[in-house]
Amino acid sequence: MPAVFTKDMKSTHTIYLPEMLEYHFPILKSALTAGGYRADILSNRGREIFDAGKRFVHNDMCFPAIAIIGQIINALENGLCDPRRSAFLLPQTGGACRASNYPELLKKALEAAGYGSVPVISLNAASVNLRSGFGITPAMIKAAVKSVLTGDLLMHLAQQTEPYEKQAGAVQALVEKWQKKLCGMFSAEKFSYKNKIKKICEEILESFSEIEITEKSKPKIGIAGELYIKYCRIGNLDTERFLVSHGCEIRTTGFSVYCLYVLKSVVFDNGADEFSKRAAAFLCTYLSKKYDEVCRIVDGFPRFTRMPRFSEFMSESGKIISPDCITGDGWLISAEAQVLYECGYKRLLFLNPFGCLVSHINCKGAAAEIRKKIPEASVTSAECDCDGSEALFYSRLLLAAGNGKIFGGCHNV
Repeated sequence: MPAVFTKDMKSTHTIYLPEMLEYHFPILKSALTAGGYRADILSNRGREIFDAGKRFVHNDMCFPAIAIIGQIINALENGLCDPRRSAFLLPQTGGACRASNYPELLKKALEAAGYGSVPVISLNAASVNLRSGFGITPAMIKAAVKSVLTGDLLMHLAQQTEPYEKQAGAVQALVEKWQKKLCGMFSAEKFSYKNKIKKICEEILESFSEIEITEKSKPKIGIAGELYIKYCRIGNLDTERFLVSHGCEIRTTGFSVYCLYVLKSVVFDNGADEFSKRAAAFLCTYLSKKYDEVCRIVDGFPRFTRMPRFSEFMSESGKIISPDCITGDGWLISAEAQVLYECGYKRLLFLNPFGCLVSHINCKGAAAEIRKKIPEASVTSAECDCDGSEALFYSRLLLAAGNGKIFGGCHNV
């Protein structure tokens, strides 16, 4: 029988999260510490992660499953986590995505690797493990909301500033400074969102405004696609740093937008029960309001481009992919690409993982339709895979950075 996280483990075990959101998770772990849990984020990377994943996950599973489970197994095998004092939490959205099976796949992999006593906590949009001693408190929810919003702001500012920084490493150092400071603040229940968030956001904006930048114009690339591949440097083979090192500015939409998409999907899901719909509608209204507040604060700093509101994404839903398409990243993929284009990112890069049929269809379909609707756009599609050729993948990224019109305007791999 798989190990279960008990209430007694709260004082003895550290809950580890696999790396997924580079800008957000170092702050988001405050949501766990606010609830009295010990928490940390895995940081091990490299090809050996994929090798570990392939040893314990069947190769017909999607690439994110291999990468996430591989990172966890690799961390245990290399002594980065004490199997007697560790538990692993897998955030999920639930639904028809194969990520719904990740907890069971991980439990099976841990058992096969000799770590069957390590508990796995499943945290998804529907529920937490019914038999688990892990619970969610209002303080944890508040800390999570604050973490997502400020993580979005850091990502928004870093992606616009790092390609132009005069002093190499200045932006990354500032990001890490704010991540550490925010995590400490949000872990304490004394923090008041209403009274301090505006001041904090303004301080973050002012600190990024002080970084010296060059005036040189660079190609702007908007990235759309599947959640893990879009945000995680392991999943996208470090796409952001590769493109920045090749003279580009990249942009991904905020994680708040994805959270709102998931909540909105529950509201319109005919299969959801009435309580879930009402709860999702309440959270959607609350998060949307808070996210709009951050967007308005950014508007007051003309040096930075605006953060698009969720209403802009909603207005684009249905123009290419039906708003009824809520499996995986659904209609959000085409909507975020169109919004990014309107924000000045005329080169669009669609990223999807190997083995994910839903994102494959949505990314390829959206890319083709945008090419028809916006012939001026340069559209490139690339698939991330642990067994694929990195040279081929990076060559596609370089196509996204170049003048796509020369190659016909639409590239696929």
